[in-house]
Amino acid sequence: EYSRPYAGDYNVGFCDTPPVPTGPTGEGVYTYSDGTQATWPSLAIGDVPHNMTFADQHGEEVDLYSFCGKHVMIVVSAGWCPGCRQFAGYAQGVQDAHREAGLQMVTLITHNNTQGQAPDQAFVQSWADQYGFSDIPVLALDLPYRDGTPEEFYDHPAFWFDKDAYTPSYYHLNERMEVISADDSVQDPSSLME
Repeated sequence: EYSRPYAGDYNVGFCDTPPVPTGPTGEGVYTYSDGTQATWPSLAIGDVPHNMTFADQHGEEVDLYSFCGKHVMIVVSAGWCPGCRQFAGYAQGVQDAHREAGLQMVTLITHNNTQGQAPDQAFVQSWADQYGFSDIPVLALDLPYRDGTPEEFYDHPAFWFDKDAYTPSYYHLNERMEVISADDSVQDPSSLME
């Protein structure tokens, strides 16, 4: 039901049986400068995320489960993040090198600047254009900025793919949508692809 073509010509997969989500069973932790901590549920090795649907740079709604049957590399980024922009500069090369082996990279953008503005369709389109993404969906997440309570801030799907509240975060899912690498800074999927 999720597998369909997209304007972005993504490497869509197919599973005879839809994934059975476990949701996040791990825990993310962020320590504030005063020593207090915020915790939230995050995906751990072996977890299967729930399907997520967010708008991409083409204005289409993209389902995570569209990529069932493929190796999925999820990169959580923010517009203000230098490391995120650095990786974005060679992300299409990683996608190109592994596409035929079944890779689909997905970029999740949480904010477009340091003021915490949610990315809109124009921002994710400019990200895709700037970094030459031809078949990598850039999905806009409406993540509230840290002016709310920690519970409000961390209660968001973006943090399912985050163990420490630092960006970028890299998660890898196998063909059954199971997490096989959780925020371990793995930028090259070669060793993880079956």
